[in-house]
Order: sequence, then structure tokens, then C-alpha cells
Amino acid sequence: MNRSWLLVSETFETLQGEGPRTGVPSLFIRLGGCNLHCEWCDTPYTWAFDQRHADMHNSTAVPYDPTKELHRIPLYTVVGRIFASGSMGNIRNIVFTGGEPLLQLTPMAAVISAANEYPKQNYTFEIETAGTIRPGELLNFENVYFNVSPKLGHSGNEIELRRNISALRDLQVGRTVFKFVVTLHEDPQDQRNEIAEICEEADIPAHQVWLMPCGTTESEINEGLRYWAPWAIKNGWNLTGRQQITIWGDTRGT
Repeated sequence: MNRSWLLVSETFETLQGEGPRTGVPSLFIRLGGCNLHCEWCDTPYTWAFDQRHADMHNSTAVPYDPTKELHRIPLYTVVGRIFASGSMGNIRNIVFTGGEPLLQLTPMAAVISAANEYPKQNYTFEIETAGTIRPGELLNFENVYFNVSPKLGHSGNEIELRRNISALRDLQVGRTVFKFVVTLHEDPQDQRNEIAEICEEADIPAHQVWLMPCGTTESEINEGLRYWAPWAIKNGWNLTGRQQITIWGDTRGT
């Protein structure tokens, strides 16, 4: 898709709250659109634009208005936003999230390529993806890191939509972590078995696996961390909280 704009939901400066880069000052560029419909999604305003999709979400009763939520932003404007990030342009970690960013792979790659023309800036780019779309040309960038979150059965997505082993194998590079959202509301052994099955099929080693409790309050996250810690230790997996919830609560753009 060759085009001169990105479909953007919002941009904001914050701290990365999840995974191995937790606490790192970051510019988040949230892109619109998603090919999945997770029941517990914390950004339904990027995809729930009709009643059918709103009904797929646990708490979204009324569809969002895409004319208010999504904006066509020229690529040069996105690059300029990256250069200006931080009070002195001193934020170096750029996170493309969504929605599903890989739906806009080519224009996103064009933004990264343009920013990399200034090597002294030393940017790193994180791509947060569900791992259902092959990463293509993004694999050519040595400063692109992938935060892949394969969805489990409790997401509400049909398995043929949420699992693409060939895409997960493409994403299986040294700059990738695989972050599985786990919940206390479903059988933990079933979730453990599904994670193990995905890892076996996609050749994902244990040290690249991260568990993250599902939750929108600090107490929910802490309860999940306490519960899932022994599972992480037993299987050699990593465990992450959601620092943004701890600091700001369940508020948008933080």
C-alpha cells in the first residue's frame, strides 16, 4: 500500500509500561484499525466503529465514531512529531501500537526509513502487533523491535483469525518478545497449554515469552502478577505488569 499518510488514532509521550522496556520514555503512535476483536481490548476506539463490532467487546455498548477517532496524518508530519518528541526532542524510543500497526506496514516503514536518515538521533522503534500479519520489509531495520502478542482463546477471536504460525515464525528474530495476555477468569492450565502449543509450533524459546495479566486496575494487575509468578518461574517465562495502570490508572493516552 503506497500512500503518503498514516491512519492515526492518537500520539502521546509517556513511559513504556509493559515488557522488557518498562519505564523507558517513549513516544506512542497509535494507529487505527484492527483485524481482530478482543473482548477485553483496552483500545476499542481504534476498531469498534459499528454495532456488530461494538457487541464483540465486553464494555463497548455504542460504536465509536471513526470521523472523530481516526485521522489521516501525512507521513512527513508523523516524522516531524518523532523529531520533536520530548521537550528537547530527547525521546528516542518510538512505539507504533494500535489497533494493529501491521495493517499499515508500508507507510509505517516509510516513516521509520525517513527517521533513520538521521543516524545521530539513534532511535529505536517498537512495533506492537498481534502476530497475525507477516512483517515484510520491517525485518530490514536493525533498530525495529517487535512486541508480539498472540491472542489466546479468551480473547473471543476465532482461532483461524488469531493464529498465524507463519507470521509468528517470520517475527521470530532476536529483537522480538512474545507477550501473552493471561486472565484469572479462564482456566490457567488451558492458557498454559495454548501458550506452549503456540511456542512449539512457532519455535519460540521460553526466554522470549512474557506473561501479562489482563486488568484495568492496579489491584487486578497485582493479583494477576502474584498468581502467574509461579507459572512463569516453572516454565522459564518472563512476567510483566502494566506500569501505566499503576501510575495513571485506566486513562487514555498514558
